[in-house]
Amino acid sequence: KPITLTVTNKGQAIHNWNLVGQKDADGKDIKTGLLNPGETQSITFTITKPGTYSFQCDVHPADMKGTLTIK
Repeated sequence: KPITLTVTNKGQAIHNWNLVGQKDADGKDIKTGLLNPGETQSITFTITKPGTYSFQCDVHPADMKGTLTIK
């Protein structure tokens, strides 16, 4: 089932959202582009296996990271 995620950069620096190590059906990384403060971007992707997946901001990977759980 496709997932649509909308990300808004509410910070003061450039950020993105990257589902680490995961690819879409076209073999592309599942991530947004780099977003300037105030910018919003939506991405749609499908994860076929339930589990917990790591995400991060590629600009600030040590500070901005988390998990996405697919059931």
